[in-house]
Amino acid sequence: MVRRSSSLASVIGCILLIAACGGDDESSESTSPSAETSGAATSGAAPTSTTAGSSASTTPASSEGGATTASAATGEAASEEEFVEVFATNYALFADEEQDACVGQTLVDAVGYDQLVESGIVPDDVLGIVTLDEIGLTVEEATLPAAIEQLDECGDLATQSLESASGTEEQTACAAEIVTDPLTAEQLMVQLTGLEPSAELLEAREALEACQSE
Repeated sequence: MVRRSSSLASVIGCILLIAACGGDDESSESTSPSAETSGAATSGAAPTSTTAGSSASTTPASSEGGATTASAATGEAASEEEFVEVFATNYALFADEEQDACVGQTLVDAVGYDQLVESGIVPDDVLGIVTLDEIGLTVEEATLPAAIEQLDECGDLATQSLESASGTEEQTACAAEIVTDPLTAEQLMVQLTGLEPSAELLEAREALEACQSE
């Protein structure tokens, strides 16, 4: 498979450092592939829209030897498993094959395999994206709660978010009192899809911004 080109870790880092990530509808700067992260969209979400809202540019991923899947080489529609694998690779959060596969499956389920096929995209198109609208994918608003719950079960997202933060010890301690796995899962899905955040997440964002004064 190809190298990892983007990571949910960079998105998570913005949860704890919303102001530092540029606020609403601003993109953070890309980091090097060696850190397995790239730029990520921040907290701006399109009200009631079912399309992904804000997007951020990343360094396009490339693979040695051309196509990365058999379906790409033959022109056939990629399988659901191939899309799960490429989403897991692109959004490599846990550096654990099983947990990253869970993330990939969550995103494929949220988008829907039928939409992936009907859109005409191939697995390679996923590589390098941060938000789903970069390749024209949408997630229905009614699907968001189930996707958040599914992503929450993939691993310890709160710990990952705290470890991804670059704030002071006091800021991180403040954030640790606020960040939970469900809220982190929601923040990730909201940023990837552009859907409307819950009142609870909006309250947590305000509290996290207040942590910046610690």
